[in-house]
Amino acid sequence: MAIMGVIGLLAVDMLSQGADIYVSQSNRKKFTSQARTAFWHIQQNMRNQSDAENYYQSGADLLSILDGNGQAGTYRILSDGTLTYEKNSATYILSDQISYNKSGFSYFDSNYNDITPSVGSTLSEEDAANVHLAKINLFFIDQLDSIGLSTYSYSNNFRFGRKKSYHQ
Repeated sequence: MAIMGVIGLLAVDMLSQGADIYVSQSNRKKFTSQARTAFWHIQQNMRNQSDAENYYQSGADLLSILDGNGQAGTYRILSDGTLTYEKNSATYILSDQISYNKSGFSYFDSNYNDITPSVGSTLSEEDAANVHLAKINLFFIDQLDSIGLSTYSYSNNFRFGRKKSYHQ
């Protein structure tokens, strides 16, 4: 009986450890998926900008753009660790595990000079018209895990210069 009890305890302990590993890996997969999805969403909308002026009122923690249908949308990195997307008076949470201090949006002119406004400020119409390149820098944290995702993005027409009048 004693031997059967010891074997039973060992079996229960091994099954418990296996279940803990499964839950831990499932949570990591969910965290990674959420980070990649949020990053991809922002990246795709940035690439679909047809004009630099679409960045008007964007800032270091705020990205105001037009989607493929010409509707305004705003991404916000909030100090409580939340990344949101606002569109049509609705707010969607893309992530609740973002590092406010390590994440942000940057904007560069045609000479690749940084024209990003300070936190709390936004690009003026004149500054937005000079945006040639934009950068996304997002850093996600979940307990012991972290993911940093960053890219530079030319919008569809930016690399070719300003739209001509016949493109309007």
